[in-house]
Amino acid sequence: MKLKAFEIVGMLRSKGIAADIDIAERKMAKAMKYASTTGSKFVVIVGSEELKNDSVTLRDMSSGEQSIVKVADLPAEIKGH
Repeated sequence: MKLKAFEIVGMLRSKGIAADIDIAERKMAKAMKYASTTGSKFVVIVGSEELKNDSVTLRDMSSGEQSIVKVADLPAEIKGH
């Protein structure tokens, strides 16, 4: 999953979207808290079940809403908010 996460970060950056990856291997709650402290607007969660469908979970940090998004549609979803 890490390899896919790096690919997604690279793709987002190539589309002009600032993106980072948590290489500290924090637990989900701590990773979300860290993303919040950095001012991240969205968090992309790369999970094994979602990857089977070439999708990820996109979490809006201001509203807390989450949705499943196809990787190819991710830049448009982020820019559309």
